[in-house]
Amino acid sequence: MTCAKPVIPGPAVVAHHAVHPVNDPVSIDVPAGTASLTIVEQAISAPDSITINGTITIPNVAVPDKLRDPLGTLIYDDNPPSPPPADPSGELVFFASSSPVTSAFTIPNTTPMLQRTAQGLSPGIWQFRVNDFAFECLGASNCAGGSNASRYDVTVLLKPSASAASGSLDVAFYLVGPALLARDAPSDPGVKRMIATLAGIYASAGICLRNVTFYDVPSWAETAFGVMNADDASPCGDLDQMFRLSVPGNKLDFFLVGSLVATSQGGATVVGIDGTIPGPSGFGGTIHSGAAVNAADLPSVAGCTGPLDVVHCGPDRVAYMRARRAAGAMISCSGCSARSRSGRSPASNPR
Repeated sequence: MTCAKPVIPGPAVVAHHAVHPVNDPVSIDVPAGTASLTIVEQAISAPDSITINGTITIPNVAVPDKLRDPLGTLIYDDNPPSPPPADPSGELVFFASSSPVTSAFTIPNTTPMLQRTAQGLSPGIWQFRVNDFAFECLGASNCAGGSNASRYDVTVLLKPSASAASGSLDVAFYLVGPALLARDAPSDPGVKRMIATLAGIYASAGICLRNVTFYDVPSWAETAFGVMNADDASPCGDLDQMFRLSVPGNKLDFFLVGSLVATSQGGATVVGIDGTIPGPSGFGGTIHSGAAVNAADLPSVAGCTGPLDVVHCGPDRVAYMRARRAAGAMISCSGCSARSRSGRSPASNPR
């Protein structure tokens, strides 16, 4: 399979979109009533990894640096002069994502910042610098592989404040491992139970599950990705390359695989793994656009005879783990119910 790292256009309305070299300053005019700010960096040219202490290879994480609010206050510094605290719970911003090539950085994402911005982000000019670990590597004596030549497609999204009753959540499932076609999925007993359970879990938190769409994937993808090694999270690994099949749209993308194992732990079963946390929501088709879900328990419906039962009901286990992993992308709402449907298959990306 050919390794590809596509740059995907974002939503139609954005606060900023341009190509920048690392260390380039970016200014964003944030209007009053803005609830959150998200910076998405997608590599046009950048190394995948760097090496520290001579032997340790780590991903070249794309992450903005020196984020300042309109008063010039430093809100986030990815390369501070002193080590970060052992307990980051008091930090205004937390970022520890392993997200080379494509990354999403959203504020507020901590309790202190949520409290500070309860009435919205401070209006005015916010500033940051385009950055990645390879650029930071140039200033570290124990680091090799650094570069100041990386270039990123940078998109900034601003989300306005909204009432609790104004949102909804769409979900897409890509049928990679189960012996199931998209047209049959909405009526499958295991799938129906999974969706009902998922909707119930979200509803208990005031979250509305709206459209649920199922997609078939190309036959080569079923062969290549049906049994997934959870250990390989490299940009050219099967996991990241599988996420390229996600289609555009503002939704959660779940890839149902037949088996998900950690070979480094003796083949231990893994229930699910995200492309990265946080993910580039709304940018379907990047190497981090989705989460892999172990669907091995989906057909086990014999124990699904009552309310939520993650011990005896396989679809409940699948739904429960997906709800937990996707909690960071939820929007509160009320007054709607889940609608399941099949969709057009993703494009047959070249192998």
